This record gives sequence, structure tokens and C-alpha cells, in this order.
Amino acid sequence: MGSKHLCFINMVLVFSMIFYFTSPVFANPVQPYKATQQEFIQNSSDTRSINSHSNNMVNVAIDTKAQCHSDIPPLPVNPTPKLITKDLGFLEGPTWSSVKQQFYFSEMDFDGPQTSGPISTIFTWSHQNGVNKLINDVGTNGLYAKGNELYLLDHANRGISKMNLSSLNQHVITNQFQGQHFNSPNDAVMDKDEILYFTDPDWQLGPREQQTPYTGVYTLNKQGHVQLINKSLNKPNGIALSRDEKHIYIGDYSHHIYVYRLTTGKTLAEITQKISIDTPDGMAIDCAGNLYATSHNEGFIKIYNKKGNLIQSVFIAPKLTNVAFGGKDMQTLLITTGNGLFKLTTKVPG
Repeated sequence: MGSKHLCFINMVLVFSMIFYFTSPVFANPVQPYKATQQEFIQNSSDTRSINSHSNNMVNVAIDTKAQCHSDIPPLPVNPTPKLITKDLGFLEGPTWSSVKQQFYFSEMDFDGPQTSGPISTIFTWSHQNGVNKLINDVGTNGLYAKGNELYLLDHANRGISKMNLSSLNQHVITNQFQGQHFNSPNDAVMDKDEILYFTDPDWQLGPREQQTPYTGVYTLNKQGHVQLINKSLNKPNGIALSRDEKHIYIGDYSHHIYVYRLTTGKTLAEITQKISIDTPDGMAIDCAGNLYATSHNEGFIKIYNKKGNLIQSVFIAPKLTNVAFGGKDMQTLLITTGNGLFKLTTKVPG
């Protein structure tokens, strides 16, 4: 090869290298994409609030679609509930606080005076700190934690009260509908618009006069307005919302759980399913839409899929009352009974 050819090739190589190293692609190489905090939150399927170390509220996104497997059994094979304590009395109303990172539940004293229903004590439980007494002499059954507040299903005041989880100050939000006192509010669930759905049987009414001629189901909005959405059920008890909030589950003393379609106005439409279960009490829904229903007399948790088919059951204890998901991974199922406090670890988060 002649010197002229070598010179031409060298010039081509030099110009090629100059073009490559000065091109925008090389000067600004593509970086791995990092979503902003807002994009991360918006693109996640679910967000939950927890406490930061500076005690400020932050939103931490949890991609439940990545964790949630609808094609696996919710519980392990032959699950064994773990007893936390049998040193307490009749327990009810468990709820998880993402702010305080602990469960809350009620202990009701049926051996003492029942003038205003049983006197109750609220306890807390967490893996780190165990069981601790929070406050004495309240009249609570069900509880519902939201932010730094705890909603109290308050049979002593025959209404809905709210307690600040830091100061423990309480006040009654409402205790009547159309001038008539409720019976003994029992269980509740809240939707994304902060509408509280609650049941009002008469289990803790005691010797007090019943003022409403029915045992109803109501909604309570942020402004304190109460709406009656059902007065036909026989002592409605446990209540839960589907994950998409298009259906609501309500158990009653007819030994059924009724699944109603919810209207956009937060009222009940037609019944879409009717699940037969002995003495249904509290219930919870996991991220796959499975229903965890407690059978009070039988002592079983019965798990139904979204079609209403029974897919698993596990015996816990007699006088089974309620369940709630919680924990950092939302896979701890806290279980209240008349004979002890239990927990189960689920394979599907709540």
C-alpha cells in the first residue's frame, strides 16, 4: 500500500474520532432514568403514610401490584396462629396506625356495670414493644386509625368519637340521627374520600332505651353529616370495602355477609353476592381482594375470593371477633377474640 493511501486512511480516522467525541451523544451520555418523588408516588398503585424520623408525615409508595399475587393461597399450608397474650379479657376492634406503626384494639369488661355498655380499655401492640395499655375507661368496640386520629365506635356515648393519638384528647363527632340516639356503634371502614361507613347493632345497648326502630348502617362524612344507608339488616356487624371501593361487605345476625354495589353517591345499590357464614363478625380485605371473615361462634377465619368462593379457613379460638392487617409489610394479621390476642403471617399483604 502506498504512502498516499496510508495518509488518506489516517485522515479519515482522525476526522471520525473528532466527530464521535464532539457529538451530543458522547458529550451527554444517556443516564439511567430516575423518577422524581412525585412521579414515583403517582405511578405506584398504592401509597401509605408513615412517620419520618423528624416526626413529619411523608408518603412512601408501596407497589402492591408487585407484591400482590392473586394466584397463590393467602395463607401458608396448615397455618398456625401465634398467641400473643391470654391475659386480657374480651377483645375487639383491631386497627393499624401507619403513623404510630402499631395496632390498637379494645378490651371490653362484661363483668362490670353495663349501664352504658361495657367499660373498655384501649391497648396497643407492635412487634417491637408488645402489648401496652393506652387509655382506661372508654366505651369503645371498633376502632379505625386515620392519620394521627383514632375513630372510636363509642357505645358509652352511643356515637362516633375521635381521639388524637398524641394528646389522647377525645370528642364526640356525632351520637344521633334525626334526633334519635344510635344504639351501640360497632365496626367501621373508611374510603379514600374519608367517608366513614359504620354499623349500629344493639349488642352493647344495655338497659338503655332503643330510640331507632331498626339496627342500621350509616355513613359519616368529614363535615359531620350522617346518612342512613340501610335499615333492613338484622344487627349489622362487621363491614369492609372492596379494594376498588365499588362494593361493600356487611355481615349480620342472619348468618350472612351481603355484598352490595355502591353508588357514586355512597349509597347501597343491589346485592351482588350473599355469603353464608355462621355469626359473621369483623372482616378485612387483602390486596388481591380476598375477604377474611370471622365466624364468632365457630372460631374460624374463612377466606373468600372476589367471586365469593371459600378458598381457605383456619381455626383460631372460640368467640372470634375481628381481624386487621398491619405491620411494615402489611402481612401481619392481628386477631381479637374473647379468649386471647393472636396473629398470623399472611402470604398476601393487606
